[in-house]
Amino acid sequence: RTCIFTAIFKEQPLEFAASEAARIGYEALELRALSHLPLDSSPARVREVRRIIQGHGLDVVGIYARGGSYANLSDAACQEQLDHLKRYVEMGAELGAGFVVDWPGGPPPAQAQATDWARAAHWLGLAADGAAAAGLRIALELHFGGLVETADDGLKMLDLIGRDNVGLIYDAGNLHLTPAPYGPEVIRRLGSRIIHFHVKDEALRG
Repeated sequence: RTCIFTAIFKEQPLEFAASEAARIGYEALELRALSHLPLDSSPARVREVRRIIQGHGLDVVGIYARGGSYANLSDAACQEQLDHLKRYVEMGAELGAGFVVDWPGGPPPAQAQATDWARAAHWLGLAADGAAAAGLRIALELHFGGLVETADDGLKMLDLIGRDNVGLIYDAGNLHLTPAPYGPEVIRRLGSRIIHFHVKDEALRG
């Protein structure tokens, strides 16, 4: 399904984002949690969000929570992030979403130690187990500034996590900015490990 990421409407209310997405011809939304589904949303608000979105003939494909950053945090802070993710998984299940976006954190791969990878993979595995219990998946965006910058990084992390319900968001713009290969050969290599795509324009800056 073609969906729109509500980050482009981050200064506007959800009603406006849903209305515009439907008017343009999109089929679904990826909700930017920070803007349109705050962590403290009550059950009544989540039901209202569902009514708004469905009222415009749209579905929710995923929730861009992007908490985590497990490689950078203490155990207590990681547990707090995991508790936050659990709430987003609950809201995602209520909204019919397929995935919640989480984030390994860490330094860029060239600077990372084996302990960074292991720590992020451990906590992401726990996140995946919680999501699986609700029938959802965990999505990791290929994004510069953390452990999963490139396709190789993403595949390495998935292998370390070892859960079937964790996949990648392929974002050619992010790979371009890293910079890293992003063409058809990368998509073929990632194959079924891709569970979502982001499409946007990017330009390298001097």
